[in-house]
Amino acid sequence: MSDVEYATSGGANIAYRAVGTGPPNVMLVPLWFSNLDLLPEFPSIASGLQGFSSFGRVITWDRRGAGLSDRGRGPGTMDQGVEDLIAVLDAAGVEQTALFAFNESSMLAVLVAVKHPERISRLILYGSYATTVRKDDYPWAPTEEERDEQVDFLIQGWGSYQMAQILVAGGDDRAVEWGMRWMRNSVSRDMLVEAYEILAEADVRDRLPEIVVPTLVMHRTGDLNVPVQNGRYIASKIPGARYVEFGGSEHVPFLGDWDTIAGEIEEFVTGSRKPRGHERVLATIVFTDIVSSTERATELGDARWRSLLDEYDQETREQTEGHGGRLVKFTGDGSLACFDSPGNAIRSAKAMIAAVRRLGIEIRVGVHTGEVEARGDDVGGIAVHIGARVMAAAGPSEVFVSPAVPPLVTGSQIVFEDRGPHALKGVEGEWKLYSVG
Repeated sequence: MSDVEYATSGGANIAYRAVGTGPPNVMLVPLWFSNLDLLPEFPSIASGLQGFSSFGRVITWDRRGAGLSDRGRGPGTMDQGVEDLIAVLDAAGVEQTALFAFNESSMLAVLVAVKHPERISRLILYGSYATTVRKDDYPWAPTEEERDEQVDFLIQGWGSYQMAQILVAGGDDRAVEWGMRWMRNSVSRDMLVEAYEILAEADVRDRLPEIVVPTLVMHRTGDLNVPVQNGRYIASKIPGARYVEFGGSEHVPFLGDWDTIAGEIEEFVTGSRKPRGHERVLATIVFTDIVSSTERATELGDARWRSLLDEYDQETREQTEGHGGRLVKFTGDGSLACFDSPGNAIRSAKAMIAAVRRLGIEIRVGVHTGEVEARGDDVGGIAVHIGARVMAAAGPSEVFVSPAVPPLVTGSQIVFEDRGPHALKGVEGEWKLYSVG
């Protein structure tokens, strides 16, 4: 991770980070609430930033009043936001950049593209909206009363588990846990109130036809936070804009099928997209999942649940690495690991069940051996999906394995019980599964 640097704008210190080599340059326009240090801690966002830096220089920054930027000056006006963005470009020595923005940051990106077209090579808007209140030509936006209720709800629940579920709609529980820390380390509630007072007056509908830079507008059709009508409207008002819709309900762009979105962005910025081939290797996949996690989170409350998850993470890592495995990632209230040896994978799973039971929780585990696609530090492919489905069939404190596993550990003294045929969601045919004794 590169060091955080600072630009000066109107007496305020604006924190930014630049990674990779450009041109091309891609700047991620931040939301009102952000924190540069937490972005790389969310695997999906870290992967997205790494993907951008593979074809150019990536610039991220925190708005004034948020994250690592000056916190005592308030959020600043939209016009000050424009000045801050240009100040970051100047400090980073960037003459021209593509802007990538989503949610309310898209309105700031629109204003920058209109006021400083010479500094913007491309404008990329995802999951965006042009105003916060219903208008005659914008009937899908909330009324003023509905918006005020939404803002009150947001402010009262700021930093809570419930609010994080909404903000990272479509994400898993691990994304929700990250969302709680992101909120708490981004802005205070008082600053958030000021920001939304400014946002309530923001309206860029009339500025959309003034955009002259090449523009890509993207939206997921089932977006849970910002209805797809917003994206369609914005694209229809920008001269020559390219509009692309994707399936899915995730609002945060880095969640869901990010590879497809990233490919569109890379092609729009560079004129081509690199082949996304991946090395295939044989591995034993181990999936775990905490049983009744939502109920436990509600029962314990945010702080105690987060502490318990930290202990669970530590036990998972120790039992995985202690048995020769590699922890790939945490997946909501569970984990994904890879092993070279199916026997070690099973022994790790059994040890993990015993270890986390001492924490007062139970997990279910699924094990499958097959070819996986190596995607950097991550893995993918049908074998990974099968492993997840095998896990879903297991009960509390059970280890289920696919039929590929038992023949590979013959003579190991591991005992299996035939649990009969199962239909694995998304996988053809019936699969005979086994539990580990």
